[in-house]
Amino acid sequence: KAIGSGVPVAALVGKPEYMGLFEQGKIVRAGTYSGAPPACAAVLATLKQLAAADYTALLARGDRLRVELVTAFANKGIAVSTTGYGAVFTLWPSAVPPKTYAEAAQKADSEWTLALHKALRRERVMTMPFAFGRIYLTFAHHEEALHAVLEGYKAAIASL
Repeated sequence: KAIGSGVPVAALVGKPEYMGLFEQGKIVRAGTYSGAPPACAAVLATLKQLAAADYTALLARGDRLRVELVTAFANKGIAVSTTGYGAVFTLWPSAVPPKTYAEAAQKADSEWTLALHKALRRERVMTMPFAFGRIYLTFAHHEEALHAVLEGYKAAIASL
């Protein structure tokens, strides 16, 4: 659904030598949403918007938010760290971020995550209530929105 901006659509990608097998009739594909005109129109509209988007700025906003969140927690005496890249990252209740899945499993704290999630909801900031949950920024997260997110985190942190 991401490539169709929420409209259900199916997509298949692969190496040319494998994709060519469809054209040669050696393998067949079928799908409910494959080639449906409304879905294809949604994909084209989405790709057009994404082609014009400033990914460098989005990644920079994500990197900045990560630093601001770690600082906000530190200002309240709570050590946290992040893993991820740019606009997609995870917040960990640990001064040192995990480097492996095993470390992540050890550092994951469902109770802490749920308490933070509930505090953030009271501040109108939505997060995934899952210890491995990620924070996703989108192009809709402009400066004003990110300021609201950061202020929501600060208020939520104060209530923990």
